[in-house]
Amino acid sequence: ANKDVRLAISYAINRQAICDTIFEGSRIPADGIIPPGIEGYKEGSWAAAKYDKAAAEQHLEAAGYPGGAGLEITLSVNSGGGHEQIMQLIQADLDAIGVKAEIQAEEWAAYLTSLSDGNYQIGRLGWVADYPIMENFLYPLFFSTSGDNRSQYKNPAVDEALTEARHTVDTAERIKLMQEADRLTGEDLPALPIMFYRHTYV
Repeated sequence: ANKDVRLAISYAINRQAICDTIFEGSRIPADGIIPPGIEGYKEGSWAAAKYDKAAAEQHLEAAGYPGGAGLEITLSVNSGGGHEQIMQLIQADLDAIGVKAEIQAEEWAAYLTSLSDGNYQIGRLGWVADYPIMENFLYPLFFSTSGDNRSQYKNPAVDEALTEARHTVDTAERIKLMQEADRLTGEDLPALPIMFYRHTYV
């Protein structure tokens, strides 16, 4: 519920190190929820989706946890698939700003139940769109009543922009509405984008 805590955690995460260390550069750091290649993508659209340790420390202080004192967080993850490795690097990043984080791994079915019940502080999920459009990232993940809105995010302005976009035939105008929804969501930061998947073919 504390936006400065979310900002601090996002700024603390070294996304490039995750991509380089675990995925050997085969994935790229996420600078928002919309990946490159999707019409309407804007580079750096979520300002806090980048590594900035000084900014992380400033937001920790603003949140009432100077130096991370008194802040302990549980990082929930589904076991297997290398996801624990990602969380271990994030755990180390948080430790570097004084935040103590514990990793809690669960089997997939139990993990999904925990997410649906809101029984977690920070959880891990991936997302692959069914259609290569902005709507397929924003509406499922952040519309207030969407079944995939695991963060339980609710912003009437975002709902309004997404609903209007869904009823707009003009492509350019629809993308503008989606970009506005994306901007508002990025300011609230209900999710912390880590990386964009890429596939290698031989």
